Amino acid sequence: MKKQKPTYKGVEYDSQEEIEFFMWIEEGIKAGLIMPKVIYQPEAYELSPKQTKTVLKQLKTKVKEVEKHLFHPHKYTADFEFTFRVKGLNLNLPLEGGKWSDTKIVVDVKGSFNQHGGDRVFSINQKLVYDTHGDYVNKVVPEKLFQLTWCPQGARLTSKTRQIKKKYAKCKTIEEFLK
Repeated sequence: MKKQKPTYKGVEYDSQEEIEFFMWIEEGIKAGLIMPKVIYQPEAYELSPKQTKTVLKQLKTKVKEVEKHLFHPHKYTADFEFTFRVKGLNLNLPLEGGKWSDTKIVVDVKGSFNQHGGDRVFSINQKLVYDTHGDYVNKVVPEKLFQLTWCPQGARLTSKTRQIKKKYAKCKTIEEFLK
């Protein structure tokens, strides 16, 4: 049986970390740091097109040129795309824009534990996206980001007992961060 993906406000996410990061974005929007237009899983970046080669195929009465498939196209889809307001950029938040944009932020959310070595693949995709499209893809581990900035209230508390999670006990709220 396939494991059900977590949902938040009617949207299905790939992980609980993505939901926590989206909560961080929501608080940033309310505080005026982030523009309201947030895209979850924006349009995929094509990093390498489909590869084929022309070969000669012998038919009964003639030779025909045909395309032989070698490789599928390589595409990469980030988790989030959003834009900081200038006020957000002045706070020295630990996220980078791309070559041509100081405020467009592209993010790939990673958990603190990565079972299948996705960081190696991410590193290659990150370089290819920057080289081919000029967008810098930020690798975000929510727990680390929250320690550097603020922890959203929805992520800070456990779902059942509504107590502060140990890992977020020392994190600032957005109000404390903005002071």
